[in-house]
Amino acid sequence: MNKLIISLLIVLSAISIISADYQYGYCKFGSVGTVNQNITGYVTLTAQDGALNLVYNISSINLPTGSYATAIMTYGYNPSNNTDLGGVFQVDGKGTEQCQSGGSRAGDLYNLYVNDNRISSNFDSLTSVSIVDSPNSIIGRSIAIFQESYSCDLLKSSVGTSVGPLTTVVASCIIGIGNSANVPATNGVNTTTGNANTAGAYSSLSNTQYDAMVLLANTTKSPSAAIGGSVLFRSSSNSVSVNGIVSGVAKSVHGFHIHAFGDLTTVDGASIGGHWLSGAQVHAFPENTSRHFGDLGNLCIFDNDFKNAYYYLSTSYFSFSGLVGRGFAVHAARDDGNTYVGGDRVAQGVVALIPKAATTLNQVPSNWKYEVICSNGTYTGESTIEPSPTPSTTPTPTETSQPGTSSYLAPFFVLILSSLISVILIL
Repeated sequence: MNKLIISLLIVLSAISIISADYQYGYCKFGSVGTVNQNITGYVTLTAQDGALNLVYNISSINLPTGSYATAIMTYGYNPSNNTDLGGVFQVDGKGTEQCQSGGSRAGDLYNLYVNDNRISSNFDSLTSVSIVDSPNSIIGRSIAIFQESYSCDLLKSSVGTSVGPLTTVVASCIIGIGNSANVPATNGVNTTTGNANTAGAYSSLSNTQYDAMVLLANTTKSPSAAIGGSVLFRSSSNSVSVNGIVSGVAKSVHGFHIHAFGDLTTVDGASIGGHWLSGAQVHAFPENTSRHFGDLGNLCIFDNDFKNAYYYLSTSYFSFSGLVGRGFAVHAARDDGNTYVGGDRVAQGVVALIPKAATTLNQVPSNWKYEVICSNGTYTGESTIEPSPTPSTTPTPTETSQPGTSSYLAPFFVLILSSLISVILIL
């Protein structure tokens, strides 16, 4: 009997391992700052047993041989200064600057080593941060590479870098929810059927501390290399406003959607997956209360020169924290609200946490009327402005035209006098 119980426990334990959910994140690097170090590559983030594993695949043709600190930062992006990412991420405000150890900040990582323009493939296993819904989730935040190195580096930097403090960011990436189809086999997580990717941002993110933003860049499906702009998600206690300003798109209607994954593995927009949705939601326009969370309708209102397109929507349909770390796409054609979502993805990006935005950031004209179904095609915002009331052409009555004034009495007396004269002459 005891052997049977032990055998059952072993089987149940094996089943729990096989069916365990996992988390997968993706972070694609780009150079920032005044000196372009031409840093490219990515970091994959995976977890299934509690620890978060980071695997780096990065290169640079401009970084001198040496060591460079890496850290997880508070913000994914900062619109006012893309090298000021809010400092190293801290869950409880405690910790000091050093490589990962018992007394370090949650976001402190290690030094990367550069040799012959190749950054060594580091592997970090962390327990101080996660990519699942919790106060220490780093989804939507960033990983930064610094010009300086951590002082705990026993090798120290040999050329071009200095030992702490960390002040000069040379590259960064936004940590997005990864697409399960792209999990490297070498990352050691079980993605078989029945296991779900539960990566996500902290569900109780402060709406007084954070907003979110996606920076758009063209994909290989775009006929133009000039697509740019951004979409701001401004959070409040009970709603999210979506303010989009997009440049370089064709003078036509474009599907406008939040996608499931903030994963830029592919340059054609495919790796951001389908629309962000839950359960039995269906693809539809924003007025449909069963639509995908990511269904924002269309982009179709332009300035007079058709250089920039604008979008605005205020909604309580989805949560602010739920969209953080997801992907975003501008499509080549109109979303019909039914079976056709807009064709190729001509621009994409990852939704990043940003500091609470100034009211002037991504401020779309407030006197335009915004329409997201766009069934009548494109139009200019100026054409929607209500005309000012025109001055009346009817003469304004003056004092001399009012009844009971001398202007009416004088003709009356003249008439009486004329009548009296006529009577006298007759007599």
